[in-house]
Amino acid sequence: MDRQPLFDAFWSGDSEKLSRIISRILLNSISYHDYKEDFYHAVLAGIFVGSGYVVSSNSESGLGRADIIIRDTRNSQAAVIEVKHANSMGELASLTDAALNQINEKKYDVPLLGNYETVIHWGMAFFQKRCLAKFETVSSL
Repeated sequence: MDRQPLFDAFWSGDSEKLSRIISRILLNSISYHDYKEDFYHAVLAGIFVGSGYVVSSNSESGLGRADIIIRDTRNSQAAVIEVKHANSMGELASLTDAALNQINEKKYDVPLLGNYETVIHWGMAFFQKRCLAKFETVSSL
C-alpha cells in the first residue's frame, strides 16, 4: 500500500481526505471484533512506523500521556494525535473536538514547541470501520 497520500493529507491538515483514507484502510483490514480504542491507536501508530518518522506511543508529555506523537525531523514538523472510540456515528464530531481539547488542556505538545517549525494536533474518533479526523495547527518556531 502506498502510504504517501495518507502522509500528505496528514501533514497538510486535509481532514476529509485523511478520514476517507483511514476509513478505507479499516474497511479493508479489520474485523468487527477490533472495535476498541487501543486497537485504533495501534493501527495509527503502525501506519507511521518504518516510514522515516519517530513515533512515540503513550509517552508522558505535558500533563499526561499523549496517545501518539509523530516527529518528522527531516521537515521540522511534529504532530500529536489523540484517539477516541465512539459508540455511534453521531458521536464522532463531538469526540474529535474532545480529543483536540484534551491535547490542549493536557499540554501534550509542550516538548515539541520551540523544537519544530510546525506542530499540529489531530483529534481522531472511530466508530466501527469509520474514522473522523479533525485538525488544528499550532505555531512553533
